Amino acid sequence: MTQDIILYDYDGSPCSRRVKITLIEKGITFKIQSIDLSKMQQKHPDYLNINPNGLVPALAIDGRVLFESSVINDYLEDRYPDISLSAPTTEGKIATQMWQTCELAMAKLYRPLMYSRISGPFHHIACSKDEFLRIAAKATDNPAHLAWEEKIWNLEVLTPTEQESYTREIYQFADRVERALENKRYLVDDQFTFADIAVYPRMNMFSMAGINLNEENYPNVKRWMNELQNRRSFRESKSDLDNSMAKLRQFGIIDQVNRILYQDKAPSLKDRIVLKALRPVFRKAFKIEDALKPSFTNHPIIAPAQSHETTIAPKNEIPSSRKQASKPLSGGDKFTLYGDIHSPICQRIEWVLASMGIKYQFKNIDLAKKQHKELSFSALNPAQELPLIVHNGQCIYDSLFIAEYLDSLNPDLNLFSNNFQELCSIRLWNAFDMGMHKEFGLLFYHRLGLKKASKDEFDNAINVLNEKLSYLETHLSEHKYLVANRLSYADYVMFSRLKGIRFVCGLERFHSIDNIKLWEKRINKEINKAMNSQSDNSQKSKVEAIS
Repeated sequence: MTQDIILYDYDGSPCSRRVKITLIEKGITFKIQSIDLSKMQQKHPDYLNINPNGLVPALAIDGRVLFESSVINDYLEDRYPDISLSAPTTEGKIATQMWQTCELAMAKLYRPLMYSRISGPFHHIACSKDEFLRIAAKATDNPAHLAWEEKIWNLEVLTPTEQESYTREIYQFADRVERALENKRYLVDDQFTFADIAVYPRMNMFSMAGINLNEENYPNVKRWMNELQNRRSFRESKSDLDNSMAKLRQFGIIDQVNRILYQDKAPSLKDRIVLKALRPVFRKAFKIEDALKPSFTNHPIIAPAQSHETTIAPKNEIPSSRKQASKPLSGGDKFTLYGDIHSPICQRIEWVLASMGIKYQFKNIDLAKKQHKELSFSALNPAQELPLIVHNGQCIYDSLFIAEYLDSLNPDLNLFSNNFQELCSIRLWNAFDMGMHKEFGLLFYHRLGLKKASKDEFDNAINVLNEKLSYLETHLSEHKYLVANRLSYADYVMFSRLKGIRFVCGLERFHSIDNIKLWEKRINKEINKAMNSQSDNSQKSKVEAIS
């Protein structure tokens, strides 16, 4: 009996919508299980067992659970290859990854802006802080998650000045999309690909955060969005929340609420009347009364999944090998790695290069000095993210894609896998690692003395990392390596992150990590062995800043 494919979703999530679009485009029958982010269900222990990052989407398929939209979509592309959504050329695949990387970088600005302008203000009106935290406490007792909820209700995620700064940067992303669509129907290779699927869902939500993509300033973007939303997959993946928010924006409610709540002076009588009138509306929309009932347990996996039927059932075709990203190495290949010497993400790419015996130039981009924001680097990588590799003049983006690209140049390296199930597992560990980015970043800048974290912020970051390391410890209690029975890129990923955690705060703060420590010793030995075997061929030339 074929198992149902279940998408764990939140109405209005742009990341979930990417997966919905892909499923519908490929004609795959699936069911939806709602995870209510407004009630912290994504942090409930039951859901953390499904997705250790505590985010949506997740997808139950083939007897396993996948998480992170790009990993899920890559899996679906390999699993159901008849209808391909990948760019057909190597250059197109690299360009697609660039757009995915840029979108992820932009999302780091958009998410806090949405909490500041939508979730925080609406819940601030709908319920008291005590009610808000009582509802969240039914899902999680982790003080870090509860502190974040309190910050949302208190309207402390971003100051008005920070909101303006984030808005300007998001407009810069929109400007980049506008230029890219000049005389083009789609973003990459002039055909519909994962690049369009990656970028559209969040851009479609820009108006909710007060970002106006009007016809006058963004004619190419508007034409592109209008064409995409006429596709069946975009129509059917549109949520009720999209429609509700569009109405609130149309009638000026969102702007009015933000003006009232963020103004320096006390609300006027007229403003108080507006807030009083909106309270029961928002309270009903968020189902506050039901959530406060003693019988409400905030258990995320209780409602039956809703069915989304499509015309084609899943097929059993499983590709036997991974497609090669590019041509094999030749003697004249030139590599330049742009990275930060303290970054775990950059360090793992150095290990890959060294294990391949590749000669390369290293250009240090000091994150502490914000050199990744300078125009000279932005011209190479619009996402302003590290690491970046330039191979024979071609810019390669995103650490995972860089590693897969390098691995494809030397199939004997075997850091990835020709088995698409194993390949997916490696990608999932990379996604799990990226789920630590926020907390690690706070500790990283604190360690360098660049941004002082309060005791509560520091402790909350440790609490979240403890949650992550407990998941890793449990996995390593039954596995010698993270994936299969050999060293893989997944081990490089987590080993570099553990090394980074040792640097920023030490491991003595974390409990029950005996299996992790044994695994660390094993991986350290194997990485050194792999690198030493290529020491005669590998050579790194350092340059302290980009010229």
